[in-house]
Amino acid sequence: METTHALTLRPGLAAGWAPFPALGLTGNLAYVFKSVRLSGAEILDQNAILIAAAADFDFGKISSTPIGLLAAYRLTDPVGSGGVPRIQDISGGISYTGRPELGLGLEIGTRWYNVRPGIPATVVLAQIGLQYYW
Repeated sequence: METTHALTLRPGLAAGWAPFPALGLTGNLAYVFKSVRLSGAEILDQNAILIAAAADFDFGKISSTPIGLLAAYRLTDPVGSGGVPRIQDISGGISYTGRPELGLGLEIGTRWYNVRPGIPATVVLAQIGLQYYW
């Protein structure tokens, strides 16, 4: 009987800063390690560096327009020849910020990566978020 064990480690650092109440900036730096073993034999070890940044702006903090905008970028870049495949993500979003207890927004993003070496792929994702805090 075969057993498969997968291990993913992602130690990292994240920092956020709001230079003024309407603008928030976030940065992330991490090391990614993935290992897969099949019946005790190592079949895959991969390493990568993850770098990400995001910015959001709330027009409701400076005007009567209760709209927030978000922009984000993330890069997972391989380390060494057996690294995790390169993945790039870019996304943007819009949200309603008029009621503190309501979270309502739309985010659209694109991901570029290789399915296998030499076979590129692009994926477009969209999500609608709705949360109510009571």
